This record gives sequence, structure tokens and C-alpha cells, in this order.
Amino acid sequence: MSDEEYPIEGSVENKLAAVYTRIFVTLLACCIGWIVFWIGLNFDNLFNHNSSFPFVIVFSLLGMIIAPGPMILRMLNGGFSAAFKTQEYEVITTYADGRKESDGGAESAMTGLVLKFIALVIMIAIGSVFTLIYLLYLLIYYLILFVQVKPKPNFFASGFFLYIIGFLVLIMAPILAGGVHVEIDHAELNKFLAEKGLANVNWRLVLGLVLGIPILIGIVVKIIKGKKNKGTLKSVSQAAAQPATSTGKSKVKGDVFAQAQPTQPDSEENYYSAGDFIWARWSQDGNLYFAQIIGVSDSTVSVCYTDGTREDLSTDDIFYLPEALESGLTPFGDWNGGGYHYECVILEMNDTSVLVQYTEDGTQEEMPYKWLLFRNT
Repeated sequence: MSDEEYPIEGSVENKLAAVYTRIFVTLLACCIGWIVFWIGLNFDNLFNHNSSFPFVIVFSLLGMIIAPGPMILRMLNGGFSAAFKTQEYEVITTYADGRKESDGGAESAMTGLVLKFIALVIMIAIGSVFTLIYLLYLLIYYLILFVQVKPKPNFFASGFFLYIIGFLVLIMAPILAGGVHVEIDHAELNKFLAEKGLANVNWRLVLGLVLGIPILIGIVVKIIKGKKNKGTLKSVSQAAAQPATSTGKSKVKGDVFAQAQPTQPDSEENYYSAGDFIWARWSQDGNLYFAQIIGVSDSTVSVCYTDGTREDLSTDDIFYLPEALESGLTPFGDWNGGGYHYECVILEMNDTSVLVQYTEDGTQEEMPYKWLLFRNT
């Protein structure tokens, strides 16, 4: 991953998404490298393999390269690439009888190989230190952006969850690989395994797979999860002309926004009503966010946003669905409900959901209305 692929620029939300991606890639490389490194150090214990010195070297070195891999790539894309460019030369020996003999560039090749190895070792050492510093920088930067953004990404789609997973891998990898001694009654454990017909099973390896496979599945699903396109939908013009109606004004048990639908006002005389689901202009940034009216007075309307924030606004800052569509603001969709919003075009709508197409890559997603916000771009 290069910095150019995920530039930290634009709106606060775009910056947060870019920082999240960098955290994900950097931590993923660190976790994989750390696990491979400890597998190499304890190859004999894990696989009951004798004379495994070559495997120890290969796995340990591979882990040391993978962990700071993204940082090493950044260094190679920078000025450090010059360290791997060595000048080729040929040594020619002239004898007393006038004969000349060339080494065919053997000395040049050997010197270049040694210099490249030294450069690689230096890059691994520097890259490891810089990776730790970079992760600390990303954590602080993410925290600053997280405080500013609204609505907040949910915990499991946030960078904080990634750091927790990384911390668990940091602790568990050496334990499962046998590099850290854990007080276990091996006699009782072996007796239990023998009773279950699992006497020859490596418990450390099994436990590592049990803990690691769900994490890997989660990562793969997060990467390849596609967009859903289903349902009978009406056009945007039809939806604007006939807004979706809510299922009622009564209180909803549990999450009030779980099945929330945009509300059509009852009448011009009683336009704003407590319980209506609308879009409200948040005073901090001027964007329109999905919210519920919780109170109405002569001059203000009290709203509660999906994250629990409450605010008193004027009626000019309250938008029912047709008004939000005609506000001139750009719609942004919350991709997969992860809390990261991207610019989109509304294609179709029905009573419960909206179909959008993201302008960045053209992918489509059907989502609940509460995932839709309107921003001044």
C-alpha cells in the first residue's frame, strides 16, 4: 500500500477512512509477521520436527520482513532504493606473459549481494522501529478525527477494534508458539487428550487455529463483502412526490432507529410531530443527519440523532425526505453500515430502504434510510 493510494485529505470522514485503511494494512502485516516469526523460533515444539534449523532461519527471517513490510515498501519507494543499486564492474588480471583473464563480474556480483543484504538488514531494523512509531501516530491521528466525525463508526468497524486485535495477537502468538512458558499441568492435559483420542494433537497449534481462523474469516469477509441489490423499488421522483410513511408515532422498544423510516408530515397545520423521523442540520458542520423529533415548541424542534446526540434546532433545520432531496446537498451513503460515508447517487427508494450508487467505484448498495446523510461538498 502506497500513501498515494489512500491519501489523507478531504473531509474529516474521508480522512478517517484513509487512516483506518492504513491502520488495517499496517497492523495486518505486523500480526502476520509476528506469528510467522514465533512459528520459526519454535518450529520443533509446534511440529515435532527434529533438525529444523533451516526452517527456523527461513520462518524467522520471513516474519521479520513481513511485519514491517508496508514501511519497507515506503522506504523503497523513497530514497532507500538507491541502496540496492550497485555498480557492476569486471576484474581483469594481466599476467607476466601478457595474458588477460576476467572474473566475469563475480567479485562485483558478490559485493553487490553483500551490500544488498546489509541494506535489507538495516531496512528491517529501521522499518520495525518506524512501524511502531507510525502505528502510534495513526492511533493519535485516528483518535483526533474520531472525536470530530459524526456519526461515529461503530466499534467493530473502528480503528480501535483493530488495535485490540493486534494487541491480542501480540500477546497470544508467543504463548501459542511455546516461546513463553505458561503454567499448565501437562500430565492432566495429556490424560484428558488421551481419553478423547487426541493424544497426538498439538494443543498449541489447535488453540491457535481456533483463535486465528475466525479473525482471518472476519478479515476476508470484510474485504470481499459485496453489495446487496434487492427489493421492488420506486424511482426517486416517485418517492419525493409520495414520501414513505412511518409505521406510527408510538415508542419503539429497544433501538428506536432499528426499523426507522422517513416520516411524511401529518398536515400543514401540524407539520412537525414528536416521533417523526427526519433529517436534521447538525449545528457543528451544517450536514443533514437522520434523526427523530423528540419534542416541538413554538420556536424550536428537539431532535435525537442516531448516535444519541440531542439538539434543539429551528424549523429551518428540519428536513423531511422530499426537502432533503431538494436541499441541494450531496447524498453520502454509509458503506455496509460501518460508519464510513462515501458520496453516492440515489437510484431508487421504497418504504424501508434506498438504493444508492457510489460515485467513486460505481458499486451499488441497498441500505436503510438512517445510513444516508446529506453534505455540502
